[in-house]
Amino acid sequence: MASRQRASTLPEMVADTPCFDLQPRAFLVAWSGVLTCAFAGWPAPVATLKSRIDAEHADAMDIEAPGSKFPKVTLAALREGRAPLSEMELR
Repeated sequence: MASRQRASTLPEMVADTPCFDLQPRAFLVAWSGVLTCAFAGWPAPVATLKSRIDAEHADAMDIEAPGSKFPKVTLAALREGRAPLSEMELR
């Protein structure tokens, strides 16, 4: 009987991931007025890490929403209850 290999821990997965560079592509106002820096795409090490997490820890993770798969980082967000940014504020 073959033994099942234990899943790597998240710190092990991160430690196994080589350093990478993100290439900024654009600034945008995302859902609910979140100021965002979008990147040109996920580098191969990040794509591999995401795949490993999905494969080895799927039972502990919720399905990733499409918006969180997009390569970006939040720079600022509106306070809760604040009206969306106006066209003038976006200029």
